[in-house]
Amino acid sequence: MIAGPLQALNTFIASIAIVGNNPEPVPANRYTELDMIYNKLSIAREYVLLVERAPNQTVKDRLMAREAHLFEFLQSENWESIRRGRLLLREMKDDIYPERLKEALRAGQTNIRMDPDIAYEMASLEFCLCFQNTLLDASAAKEEWTCRWRFGDGLTGSGWTVSHYFQLPRRNPGRTFHIEVELYDSEGNAITNEDNSKLVAQRDVQVHPSDLRRGFGERSVIESFKLSAALLFAVFGLVTGARDQLAKLDVLPGLVAVFLVGFSADTIKNLLAPKEVKVATK
Repeated sequence: MIAGPLQALNTFIASIAIVGNNPEPVPANRYTELDMIYNKLSIAREYVLLVERAPNQTVKDRLMAREAHLFEFLQSENWESIRRGRLLLREMKDDIYPERLKEALRAGQTNIRMDPDIAYEMASLEFCLCFQNTLLDASAAKEEWTCRWRFGDGLTGSGWTVSHYFQLPRRNPGRTFHIEVELYDSEGNAITNEDNSKLVAQRDVQVHPSDLRRGFGERSVIESFKLSAALLFAVFGLVTGARDQLAKLDVLPGLVAVFLVGFSADTIKNLLAPKEVKVATK
């Protein structure tokens, strides 16, 4: 019998009924209270439906084993408890809990993925601690834990997915960095192996020196190339119409324009050659 949530459900319905039977407008100072009541009512209702629609007794037993924990969240009067109650409800819908994630971690069913696959200095890399089982990888239970990264270069990061780039000393042909990931639960306790040692995921990353100019940054160089190409196409598009205009310029401005735009030798000759003066005849 799911007495806890049903009892909470009846209490919340009674609270809303009292407000609904009151013909007076709801005062503004009760908006937050009623919003919290609505959220608790929604969580209790969804839990009751999950239990009623459980596909088998095993799933139902797992749901009811966490009923008391869910009810504790519903009894609290703060939004953090509502958030954690929502998270637990999502875990119930997935039927995946942190205990199952821990089993997969201990069995080595995770890996550290890197995108792109080849690491160059000063190039942004994305690292992800991923489960080999896609259902585990997409589960809400992951939000119970935090990943703490050490990249082997003295820098750290936090999150299941992080971005990082490596720097190499000058004249270094390349270097291998050792990456480690530790996991912590919502209380800040480290996730451990069966022997109580910290559970750590590891990977080595070989970083290659960049072929582009050191110190300027690969992204900056690439963007400069793109800008130069765009300007070059724009100049070529103006060349045809600009020839006639350049021929009308004096010698010095014309030479400057020819030098900047890069016209042919024939254009230069036309600019330097004296212009014929036509005399009108009667």
